[in-house]
Amino acid sequence: MNRIALSTDGKRLFVTVGDSPNVTVIDTAIDAVIEKAAVFAPPFSVFPTPDGKWLLVGEDLGTKGKLEVLDLQDLTVRHTFDVDRLPFGIKIVNNEAFVACYLSGNLDVLNLQDWTMEPPIPGVAHGDGLAVWTGSR
Repeated sequence: MNRIALSTDGKRLFVTVGDSPNVTVIDTAIDAVIEKAAVFAPPFSVFPTPDGKWLLVGEDLGTKGKLEVLDLQDLTVRHTFDVDRLPFGIKIVNNEAFVACYLSGNLDVLNLQDWTMEPPIPGVAHGDGLAVWTGSR
């Protein structure tokens, strides 16, 4: 297991397992796996959007990273973006998703309003943790 994230309503837990190209979904009321959402590569990081509609999934492909956006209604991939290698952490502030990419040290930035990548914030993301806040740009 790499990372876990709780849905905004607390009803589902999303779990990444390093060697499986799926996000495991656990129903928190019955404490059981209810589904596996297929993604392109084994995911490393996951983070739900505050509105509860989307799950951001960070994956490492060996030469680059990938950020996929799952629709939480049917657990299908709706958007895909290239990011730097090892997207180990995702945080959302306002309408931006910050993706910490370990090898480059950059924060890749996804605009959640129009689903476009913004210029990265360089050299701030080494380590194994991520905290961003309003006004951090």
